[in-house]
Amino acid sequence: VRRHTELLLKQPCAAPAPSADERGVIGMTAGWPANPDYPEDDRIPAQKIYGYCITDQANEEPEIKVLLTCGQHATEFTGSWVLEGMVNFLAGSDQRAVFLRQNAAFYVYPDMNPDGRYQAVNNLEMKAAPDPNAGTNMRLRGNPEIYAAGEEDHNRLWDTNGRFSTIDILKAAWTSDTGGKTDFLWDIHGPQEHGNWRTPSEEARTGEYAEALMKREPDAIRCGPESGFKPGVADGPPGKLMLYTLSGNGLKVRYPFCSEPGGWTIDRLKTHGRRLALALYDVLDEKNRKA
Repeated sequence: VRRHTELLLKQPCAAPAPSADERGVIGMTAGWPANPDYPEDDRIPAQKIYGYCITDQANEEPEIKVLLTCGQHATEFTGSWVLEGMVNFLAGSDQRAVFLRQNAAFYVYPDMNPDGRYQAVNNLEMKAAPDPNAGTNMRLRGNPEIYAAGEEDHNRLWDTNGRFSTIDILKAAWTSDTGGKTDFLWDIHGPQEHGNWRTPSEEARTGEYAEALMKREPDAIRCGPESGFKPGVADGPPGKLMLYTLSGNGLKVRYPFCSEPGGWTIDRLKTHGRRLALALYDVLDEKNRKA
């Protein structure tokens, strides 16, 4: 994430998020300090939390705001390839990407759980904050700060305030960067047993963008009743990011989406990310031609 962010910020259409410093850092995680009561525990150093914006509308209010997030669950590495494919396209010279940058601003937060990712990559087991999923020998859905509080899933806690440092930092950044209102959200996860996407909003699920996405990605299943795959996509705790941002308490996202690709090669994952962006181009280009 650090290396990719550094490379991306060299592009003229990319800049640190308004809440970030010149390196695109919006804050630091709490990390996990050495604990004398558990001397065998590894220490997790504080990690940088990144945020940047891709747009050609730097000096004016963007017509459309898109929030791109990734890395909530520590071992869902496939999502990072999807996000990389999407932002590489958006920052590139393809005229469709130029059109998108001229009509929208993309606020990107590429790793929302850096401590969890560090723990997963290094396969660390913290006895002072035991992972409920430790029996799998993989750090799955949280980080030590969350486990120490008796929680286990990073994507159940967005309706909290003052409990989890990384969540508080990201929520403050999003609100400041976007002005508290966003048109689209893509929260990228993975892997699932097959590529799929979903949304808790019926308007988003059946609207123009959904139709465009199904044409661009016929191999990716739209979760819901007709597929029989995750039919209760609108259900769940209010702390799920899509539900939280859809609510009046969140960012007031009109169209929240989640992508969970799996079983694909790295190139196919990057292609999926590019197609998420191209589906938006299809919708905006059609509206532009009608106008």
